[in-house]
Amino acid sequence: MIKTSVKKPYFVLVGVIMVIVLGIVAFTKMKTDLIPSVKVPYLALVTTYPGASPQRVETDITEPVENTIGTLSGIETLTSTSAENYSLIMIEFTEDSDMEACASKVARSVENITLPDLAGKPIVVEISSDMLATMYVGVTKQDADIYELTDYVKEEVVPEFKRQDGVASVSEVGGVIQSVEIRLMQDKIDEVNERILKKVNKSLSKADKEIQKSKEQLDDGKDKINSGKNELENAQSKQAGELAKFSKQLDQALAMKAAYESQVSSLTASIAGLEAERDGYQAAFDKVNENVEKVYQENGAEDYLPKDIRDALEHPEKLEALRQALILAGEDSEAQDVSQEEFQALLYGAYTRVNEINAEINNLNTELLVAKKVLEEVEKSVAEAEKNYEKVESGKITAAAAFGSSAAELNAAKEKLVESEAKIKEAEKTLKESAKVARENANIDQLLKMDTLSKLIAAQNFDMPVGYISEDKTQYLLKVGDEISNFEELNHLVLCKVAGVGDVRLSDVAEVTYIDDSDENYARMNGKPAIVLSVMKSSTAFTSEVSEKCEEAMEKMSESDKGLDFTVVMDQGDYIDVIVNSVLSNLIFGAVLAILVLMLFLWDPRPTLVIGISIPLSVLFAIVLMYFSGITLNAISLSGLALGIGMLVDNSVVSIENIYRLRNEGISAGRAAVEGAKQIAGAITASTITTICVFLPMLFTEGLTRELLMDMCLTITYSLVASLVVALTVVPAMSATLLKSSKEHEGRLFDGFLDLYEGLLRFCLRFKVVPILLSIVLLAFSVYTVGRMGIVIFPEMASNQVSADFTFPAETENKRCAKLTDDIIAEFVNIKGVEDVG
Repeated sequence: MIKTSVKKPYFVLVGVIMVIVLGIVAFTKMKTDLIPSVKVPYLALVTTYPGASPQRVETDITEPVENTIGTLSGIETLTSTSAENYSLIMIEFTEDSDMEACASKVARSVENITLPDLAGKPIVVEISSDMLATMYVGVTKQDADIYELTDYVKEEVVPEFKRQDGVASVSEVGGVIQSVEIRLMQDKIDEVNERILKKVNKSLSKADKEIQKSKEQLDDGKDKINSGKNELENAQSKQAGELAKFSKQLDQALAMKAAYESQVSSLTASIAGLEAERDGYQAAFDKVNENVEKVYQENGAEDYLPKDIRDALEHPEKLEALRQALILAGEDSEAQDVSQEEFQALLYGAYTRVNEINAEINNLNTELLVAKKVLEEVEKSVAEAEKNYEKVESGKITAAAAFGSSAAELNAAKEKLVESEAKIKEAEKTLKESAKVARENANIDQLLKMDTLSKLIAAQNFDMPVGYISEDKTQYLLKVGDEISNFEELNHLVLCKVAGVGDVRLSDVAEVTYIDDSDENYARMNGKPAIVLSVMKSSTAFTSEVSEKCEEAMEKMSESDKGLDFTVVMDQGDYIDVIVNSVLSNLIFGAVLAILVLMLFLWDPRPTLVIGISIPLSVLFAIVLMYFSGITLNAISLSGLALGIGMLVDNSVVSIENIYRLRNEGISAGRAAVEGAKQIAGAITASTITTICVFLPMLFTEGLTRELLMDMCLTITYSLVASLVVALTVVPAMSATLLKSSKEHEGRLFDGFLDLYEGLLRFCLRFKVVPILLSIVLLAFSVYTVGRMGIVIFPEMASNQVSADFTFPAETENKRCAKLTDDIIAEFVNIKGVEDVG
């Protein structure tokens, strides 16, 4: 390789040009970051559940998800947080886990979890260093309170940042969020319940009146039987007027018979009408139960479906499952056309009406039974009166015989009346049970709970596109639903409809008010209300370019609105610029010092020129290797490059010095270049390999240490390999050309240094104990010093920022904390040299 480089210098020149071009292009296209992209073994699983309380989120979301993913292999720990409206589960895997495969495995495992209808789909988020914000910017606006500033930032500032190339997202802290608070009021709910109960009581009162009416008719029958008995008893003593009396009784009995026949006919017709109405409801109930059984058979849904209608009414939480079962059965269209609350009201109303009908039928049956019994007795009385009339007329019967026969018949009628009285008592008992069930089901507290209310509002606050229609070559978008657009519309939102009561609106059961979180949020910049924006870049964007674009956007917005002020709290681009400038300055100063030292010792500009070219060439060669191996320009890799710059000079210096020595001994330039490089090739190769081997144990590390330090180790390795290649190819090729006309120079300083070194070396060889003891002392001191040194991931960096923490007593109110913080900021602002306080 050395001989080829010397014999074919143009081949080496082409290689140098390629390295220069590739190095410059690679340097301009390399991605810049603050730290390397670290794949930490963590995943976040986020599931939204709008309107749900933390307890409901824990039960319905967190526990099912934890039970499912807890069985996956490779998981170290699970940490869950159940908050209002969402669930967050942090999953820690083993350090050697493939996070892409783990994310895919977790996503597949949660796909089959059955979650509530309003819950969102679980989102798997992989935690990485790219999630660090590129910039933190404080925004203030002159003469604007926090509400105006919040609206302005959301409408103007945030969209402008998002429009910049490379910006993935912008989040804000310190803005006030205004929302609508819906607070259920028990007194209003009680008032609605009272109206419902009045309606129920009215229906029950009607049935009770019917029973009382039947009881009165039964008493009338008793009185009439007793009256007939008395009349028969008195008939024995009034034989003289028997004919006229029996004639009168016969007329009265016939009139009473006609009246009771009419009453029996009317009652029979009423009972038939009520039974037809009841049979209609019963048919509907039978169809519902049949559809529920059908869902049982087809879907095996015994765990959550009610057994029948009565089971659903006794367990209101199963009503929605019943309605969904009817929809699944596909034979009950009414369940599909109504909401859960309307279905509940219809079911309660139908069941209550059936109870009312049963009570009314019982009442009418009692009346009918009494009327029939009385009619039978009246008919018997008519027949007996006719018979008695005939007997008296013919003289074939005596008063005593007539009395005995009538008394037996009246006793039989009494027995029938007793049976009717027992049936009336049974009807009263049924009415009381029906009243109890009706009053329990008429309680709106069972319907209006916070979870149910949130679901009702969410169900009515939506719209979605359903397609397009075309008319006159113009397309119109069709949407279903309508989102709630204003406060008044929310207040008048219909929650449910109750038969006989009407619409129950949100304002009937709750208080709706505007609230905000201004008491909980606090952000100030130089004493003014502020909002802090965090700018996140996309994974493919350059940090420096994103930072520059955002700064240009801030300048543009500041020029268009003079009252708008931006304060950069943190900018990764600044740190990267500092690091890049540091590496470039190290490169320049290192090259200059190497050139000066070489010039000082050799006192010849031509070998010095070779070193001056080999240093930047080695750096560009290392950058090319970094680019093609996917290493970014970050604090770690650039630190490795800075360390490599100090070592990559050594190989070239050793090579040019040996070539220069042979040339001064009279050997031709070409031969001196080949021989000089060959003589030190083994030494500098071994030296380079031993230095690289220092970083070899890094291959066996795992986790965060490997992710952070691998870039630095590879960068140092690339720079050393690049310097070795340059020292064995470019330096000999250049030396063969530049040292052709070289003359021997006296290096007095260098010769003097050699003489000093020779004397020191002879002393150490003569008194060997001195260097050995010195080495032992230095080793012990090094071990002691390392033991006292701390261990950190990143060293402290010089900054023009100072942070201070203040802790207030736990009982201090938020307003008091904000006031004290304002006073502290005012004191800091007055300190000389302080530019911004946030």
